[in-house]
Amino acid sequence: MAKFHLLDAARMGFSMDSAKLRNSRCDSLYRGRSEEEYAAIAPYLFQYDLEDDFDLWLRENAGQSWGIGLVANEPMEVVHKHFRKFLLVQAEDGQELYFRFYDPRVLRVFLPTCDPEQLKEFFGPVLEFHIEDPINQHMLVCRQNDGFLKVEKYPWNFSELNNLMN
Repeated sequence: MAKFHLLDAARMGFSMDSAKLRNSRCDSLYRGRSEEEYAAIAPYLFQYDLEDDFDLWLRENAGQSWGIGLVANEPMEVVHKHFRKFLLVQAEDGQELYFRFYDPRVLRVFLPTCDPEQLKEFFGPVLEFHIEDPINQHMLVCRQNDGFLKVEKYPWNFSELNNLMN
């Protein structure tokens, strides 16, 4: 199982530089001109190991809604390609909008609204999402099983989450 974090440079500001210094295994979800023009506000996918410097740094900065954690059985390239499909959505009026699914405040609301097919499509190679809920001091662990969403709440205690992820 591989551990990933999708971080939002728009929310992080200069802290994104710290993230990249701690972990070079990262890649912007934006490509081409968007990657160049919007690097300072782009979402970045990071792969990491439990208890490494990046993981410890993330824990120290928890609760700031910088992004979402996830676990997958696929390599970074597959996970990266999967999430690029969801960057733009079409509004009812036909206008294309950026979908900030990597913001935990958005994902917490979005996942429960999905029907079974949408859940299967959105999860794709992802086994579980780890979504901060700082207001209630919980970490939400979301899984889907045959199109049904299962959400478990864990206290803001990262040692319990580490046991779960191992």
